[in-house]
Amino acid sequence: MIWYVDPSKPIIEGVLTRMRGSYGTHYFWRLWHIDGPGVFFGYRIYPEDVEPVMMEIETLDKYVEGRGNSSFSNIGSTSHQVLLFGKNQMMYQDMWLAREAPNPQADLALRSKFHISAK
Repeated sequence: MIWYVDPSKPIIEGVLTRMRGSYGTHYFWRLWHIDGPGVFFGYRIYPEDVEPVMMEIETLDKYVEGRGNSSFSNIGSTSHQVLLFGKNQMMYQDMWLAREAPNPQADLALRSKFHISAK
């Protein structure tokens, strides 16, 4: 479950996904190698202090409140992309998302926004 709020637009959106992935191979400095669908030359230079993971992402459900276009894929779609995981953030679809501390009450409230159950 990923939630996104854009401070420059009056929109909040969430996406419920199923993700499967494989870690990249680190060589030296910031050089990594990734494998996956659509990757022909898998060597990449990534920012310091992140770990790339090639993910298969299936969008199970979405919630959008406010005006604007969704930043997430359509329900039922499956995509493959590299997510960058850092200590306190991750890059998802060119958006840096901050890691939030667990909050069970907020989690239940957010899960209730989806049409299918989040497990």
